[in-house]
Amino acid sequence: MKLQITEVHVSKTGTGDKGPWTSYGVTFADGTKASTFDNAIANKTGCLVDVEFEPSKKNPQFQNIKSWILAGPVPQPTGKATEASKPQPPIQHDPRNRSMCLSYAKDIEVALISKDSGMGVNGIIDMAKEFEKYLNG
Repeated sequence: MKLQITEVHVSKTGTGDKGPWTSYGVTFADGTKASTFDNAIANKTGCLVDVEFEPSKKNPQFQNIKSWILAGPVPQPTGKATEASKPQPPIQHDPRNRSMCLSYAKDIEVALISKDSGMGVNGIIDMAKEFEKYLNG
């Protein structure tokens, strides 16, 4: 189902056998709330995604995001950017750096191969420029 993400927040963090993890709470435009450990969704507030849900195994009254892909262009900010809203350069030796790079790469790949992504050449170029800004600070 295609839904717009209205909020993404960190709900929990920790370290397990496989290393550090982050659980994200995601709210959609229709009021649906769900959780995921997928770091790639962290910067997708405002995006239209094609998402599939499943009941939480630990708490069936809650929903987890089973799968998602970008289903529309990444919204462009309006107005003058403040220092806080500008993309920040990667933090050296921070696992979020790898996650952010993978997130951008995934979005660009989906846009390139998906015929119904709704994203034209200019949208893909804008996404690539946003990624470049993130890398260069």
